[in-house]
Amino acid sequence: MKKEGRYIDVRTQARPVTVTIEVLSGEYVYTLKFSKVSRFLTDSPSEASLCGSGGFGDWGYAELTEADDQTLRYEVLFSSGTTLLIEFAGFSYGRKKFM
Repeated sequence: MKKEGRYIDVRTQARPVTVTIEVLSGEYVYTLKFSKVSRFLTDSPSEASLCGSGGFGDWGYAELTEADDQTLRYEVLFSSGTTLLIEFAGFSYGRKKFM
């Protein structure tokens, strides 16, 4: 959906889902697993920034806040200007050496 010159994709789930993100940082690959996801959103400033046409760019910064009494909100800003938002109730992570 395009809104005010920006592309926005909102997924609100009646049933919780799991989102897994793998991040390469230095010599390690970090696996971030968000479970019981109730909201997933990507907001890109331009069509060129959408995933699949060059990706989101470098991971800029992230913020963790409380969405409500049972849910946390994790937001990431990428170098392309794209924002990723995940609202979730469960989380786990792992780390492994990159080749």
